[in-house]
Formats: sequence, structure tokens, C-alpha cells
Amino acid sequence: MLAPHAGILDSWLPVVHAIRRIKADSNVTLLVPVHYWIKQLDAENALTRATEALIDQLLLSSPLGQWVEFDTIERASYWHPPVLIRLLARFNLVLKLPFIGRLLAPLFQSLESRLMRRPVYGRKEAHAAFVDGGHILTDINIHHREYMNRIWNLADSAKFYSMSHGAGIRIRLSKDRRHTSKAPVFERIYATATSEVSTYEEKFAISGRKCTCLGLPRLDQDWKAFLESQSLPAAPPIPGKYVLIISRPSNSTYLPREKRIEAIQAFREVLMNRYGYGLVIKLHPKERSDDAYEHELGVSNYGKSWVFSSEHALIVGRHADFAVCFGSGIPVDLLYVDVPSIEWLELQNVEHIENDFYMRLPDGGSISTYQQHGHVYGVSSRKEFERGVALMRHDKQKVLEALQERASKTFGNQRDSSDAIARDLLGLTSENSNPSHRKVL
Repeated sequence: MLAPHAGILDSWLPVVHAIRRIKADSNVTLLVPVHYWIKQLDAENALTRATEALIDQLLLSSPLGQWVEFDTIERASYWHPPVLIRLLARFNLVLKLPFIGRLLAPLFQSLESRLMRRPVYGRKEAHAAFVDGGHILTDINIHHREYMNRIWNLADSAKFYSMSHGAGIRIRLSKDRRHTSKAPVFERIYATATSEVSTYEEKFAISGRKCTCLGLPRLDQDWKAFLESQSLPAAPPIPGKYVLIISRPSNSTYLPREKRIEAIQAFREVLMNRYGYGLVIKLHPKERSDDAYEHELGVSNYGKSWVFSSEHALIVGRHADFAVCFGSGIPVDLLYVDVPSIEWLELQNVEHIENDFYMRLPDGGSISTYQQHGHVYGVSSRKEFERGVALMRHDKQKVLEALQERASKTFGNQRDSSDAIARDLLGLTSENSNPSHRKVL
């Protein structure tokens, strides 16, 4: 399993869980090509704990291009490359002579192993021990990322399978995400919805028989039960009723900092002061607090009327009255635990967003795929937000049923998707694999 970020884990772990159930002796390795990603996983998050329960080992790419083995995510998260290793990596980068790294690879490997006191593998050794004949579970939409070259070099003989991270319907694919010579041949692409199949066929030049839609595995009841079993027993995140805020970092296109601050002020004035809601704030994995919430909501109120949470959104969101987001696939997941969401995005004057989940409108501006398909209650101003909150308070069930009906039309009947994909994947790989010990990466 390839994991540059938590979104891919969220999509593929339910399938890995099903594979473990069907083929108990399958070996699962977590490939992590970027070190900072490990820092995004919180040890108390149910997804992290579920990952620990389902993988056999973790391979983390080192600055010198070797692969360092860990038996737990926690140990990998505490690991820092020694200063000498970082200096050598920077020296090699400055010289821009990658052949030096190849010539000195055996020395680097020996040096790293001694300094790190961990098993360290060169490309050939890692390939032979963990990847050869294996099956890599990833997302074709990230194949253009620079860090993916480390995977292509490591896993040139592996079979690749794709499932999109997030639950949005990809209505287009940006130019740099189209098929390139760097991308491997994917054995199968599991689309989020049937409407995505033609998009993948066109942009990645794949045949229809290689792209199918079997549902969203993370919405399966057995997976949600397993995920819940991995969560730590805890008191409610905040006293009384609360709203889940699915946050996102500011950006220069559709969420500039001033607009985000205006929204946080509305959360305080409308949700907290007017209606007495507490706020549970789920930061985006790439988001670091910029003190906007602390400044607008009050540091002295932290833990009383608002709090940050690192727990999985389904775990912390299932008891929320409703959720508010700035564009996210999480509201789709929340619909299946009976929690509706308001999406606040001001896109009237935004004509171009370099993101697969937004489209231009004929009369100008843009719209998110979540609003287009009716998976969220969309608002674009403070006035509309107040109207949406009032609707959630007084007619929540009607809103929820309408959103759930639209979601069921998009994603179909969500039953045993992970089992269907696992059996499909195992059937595809059975001809070229040792049936007694399949490698899943």
C-alpha cells in the first residue's frame, strides 16, 4: 500500500481489511515516499490505529534514496535522519549529480544502517524483499507528483491498482494529471462513481474494462465498526451539542485568508453566541494552525466552547448536530452516519480552480462537485450561512433525507464494497501471484 497521505489510507484500508479476512496470510507493507507524511498521523486517531493493526511493516524513504524499515508507525514518526545523512543528501542535491548517489549507494546503505540502527535497504534489496510480485494500492491521480518517482524506481515489476482519495466526483482532470510515460500501467482503476469512468478512460488512455465502480469501501458497515473498535475510549470532545468544523488552509484562489477569518467570525457569532453550539474543529492534514481560530474564538474558551480534534472525522462527527466545511469529501461520509453538512464557498467570481472537484459555470464563477451533485447544502455568504444554520436547526431531517437521496443516486447502494473490490483484486492477481503469500503494498 502506497501512502503519501492519509486520504489514500482512508480509501484503501477497508479493502486491506477485507483482504486480510479473505486471505489471512497476505503480507501488507506501507510504502511512505515522503518523511513528513508520517508526521500527519496522530497516534490517537482511529485511522492510524487501524493502519497499525493491518500492516506487517513500514518502509520509509530516506534522504539518500534508501528504504528504512519500521514495525510501527509510532516508531517511524519519532525517527529523524541523522545530521550527517541530511548533509550528504543536501550535498548530492546541490551537485545535481544523481549518478553519485548510485555509485555510492552501497556506502550510503551501510552508513545509514549504522547511524540509524534500523534495517536499511537499497532499491534492489527492498524490491526483492517487499515489492517483487506485489500489488501496489494507490491513486492514479497523484502519479505526476515528484516523490512518486521513488515508487516507480522501486516497484517497476509490481502491479498497480488505483482508488481515488476523497469522495468527490472528478468532473475533469487537470492537464498535469493526464497519462504520462512515468506512470505505470494500472491493472484496475476503481472509480468513485460510474460517472467518473469515462473521465478516467479519456485522461489516462485506459480501456473501459480496466475501470469499474464497486462503491466506496470506507462506507461499509463492517469497516465503520472496525474503525470504531480502533478508537480510544474517550469522553465527548466538548460538553453539550456541537457542530463539526471541517477546516482547510487558506489559499489564493477560492479561500483567501480574509474570507476564512470572516467565516470563523460567523461561527463564533452565529453558532456559538446565538445558538449555543460548541465547535469541534478538524484541521486538514496539511493544515497548521495560524492562530485564526485561537484569535477569533478565544484561547480562554478552549476546551469549554471549542476544541481541536485529531480523531477520525467519522468518529468525532457522528455525534455532531451537523457539519460545516470549506470544500471536502468528508460530508459524503458523514451522510452515512446521518449528519448533514453546510459547504461555505464563495466561488461566484472564481473562474478557474486547479482542482479536479470544481467546474466553471456558463455564466462565470465556479461550483464544487459536492454542490453540483447535491451532497452538501451550499452557501456563499454570511446571510446564506445564517439561513442554512436555521434550516439545519428547524428542518434537519428533511435536509438530511434530500442530501442522502442525492448521494444514493451518485454512489449507489453502499453494501460490502470493500469485499467486492478485495475479491475482484485477488481474482485479478491470482494468476501472477503465489496464492499462499500475496504481497499488498
